[in-house]
Amino acid sequence: MRLFKIQISRVSAYLLMLLLMGSISLLPSRLTAQACTGGLQSSTQTVTLTGTGGNYYTPTFTQYNPPAGYALVSAAIASHISISGSVGLTNNTASPQFILVGAADDDELSLNGSIISNGEGGSSTAETPYSNFPPTIVPANSSQTLGPSTLSSNVLLQYDTITNSESLLNNFIGTSSLDIGYFNYIFLQQTNTNVGVAADLSVSINLSLTYYYCYTGTLAANFLTFTATLENPQTILLNWLTTNETPGEKYVVQVSSGNGTDFSNVDTVLADGVAGNGNYAYNYMVQPTDKGNLYFRLQLIEPGGTTSYSPLRVVGLGNGSGSAFSIYPNPPGTFINLTFPGNSRDWQVQIFAADGDLVQQNYFSNTNLATVNFDHKMAAGAYFVRAINPQTNDHYAGSFVIRD
Repeated sequence: MRLFKIQISRVSAYLLMLLLMGSISLLPSRLTAQACTGGLQSSTQTVTLTGTGGNYYTPTFTQYNPPAGYALVSAAIASHISISGSVGLTNNTASPQFILVGAADDDELSLNGSIISNGEGGSSTAETPYSNFPPTIVPANSSQTLGPSTLSSNVLLQYDTITNSESLLNNFIGTSSLDIGYFNYIFLQQTNTNVGVAADLSVSINLSLTYYYCYTGTLAANFLTFTATLENPQTILLNWLTTNETPGEKYVVQVSSGNGTDFSNVDTVLADGVAGNGNYAYNYMVQPTDKGNLYFRLQLIEPGGTTSYSPLRVVGLGNGSGSAFSIYPNPPGTFINLTFPGNSRDWQVQIFAADGDLVQQNYFSNTNLATVNFDHKMAAGAYFVRAINPQTNDHYAGSFVIRD
């Protein structure tokens, strides 16, 4: 069945050329040349935009200002669009006509006046999936109206992901606002040109920018790595690797709930001090009062009383300890299980090595529990997991450790 577009707003020849070019996808290649020594963290900014199609917006997003020792890993921009309204149908023929009418959307995103592209060719625009009004038969020599109704509430545009392998990412780092331009254009599609179509449509846009970042600095004293991972809704696993240990050293596990500044001592772990290198695992039991973010650090106390600290590690619990994103078992063997908060939804899952290489990517439909089987044997080390729901742009990040 052939579909025909009907323009409902005046578009320049420049835009028409863009519409014919296809769709864009900024796909991840390599995250960063700097190795993450901490877990992958994220923060999201959102704006809500409204219009009738053919609208140009300049949303306000701020740049990422990294604290000392932190680096921006990637920036992901997504647009979630809902089209609503009604269409009028006019049949001037002497016989009934069957027609299927839909609305779709083209989008263009620019940064500093230049259209965002991943340098791999392709288009500057992204087109939405086709979304239909109910099929209908228009009687001979008559008119009727379809709607009002909401045609779609999907991810219609996904610029994912701009990474540190692209110089473009440097534009997202700083202390000022980003110069972003966003163009949204609605058009109709129909299956029968014998029927005249007039539209009254509007669009609601949720545009989001998510920064993914991690700690890349040198760990204090003899720490090689320190990670904190939600192993299951009741347990947070702390792992740390050390070198050049001496007898009498102590590691004090400390936690802060909510602010990351006021810490309390949880437990003390004595250093091995015999082999000189240590590999430690500590299970923190989630308390009923724990909500939101938990911040962990280790205090190293040497025999002479000198103290130093590891970097912070953050674990998100959501609104309650039973509704969090979790990775288990940790350490894993040939797979990991992921639990997602809320109802069953679709998920894109990516696993990255500590140096930023994308190890594998999987997709799961309509679930809140996923088993990710490793595509190949994982080398020993720390790995990071990023999960994104393409419909809502909800995203979660965590880490796990592969041991020898």
